[in-house]
Amino acid sequence: MQELMSEHRLGGSATLGGTTIIPIETVIYSAGEMDGGVWLNGSVEPMALIIIKSGTVKVLDIKLGEISLQDIQEAAPELTGKIDQRINQISDGVGER
Repeated sequence: MQELMSEHRLGGSATLGGTTIIPIETVIYSAGEMDGGVWLNGSVEPMALIIIKSGTVKVLDIKLGEISLQDIQEAAPELTGKIDQRINQISDGVGER
């Protein structure tokens, strides 16, 4: 199996009882050959959760437990602007579901 591409993305946020959860996912695309044919595969794996409650932001890495917002931005630098934008929207009451 050969990994073709891997990227991080923000999933849809969910709000319940004043707590908003934003998932961060890793999307992996891979391909391979088998019995003379070619196959393609895509998978989505959870990476972390951003939890916002009463103006406080916490980040839970699926494997490591609680980490800082800076840690997740370093692990997925392509999401830094998107994470900040989503947190600001939720803090301002915009974009909650």
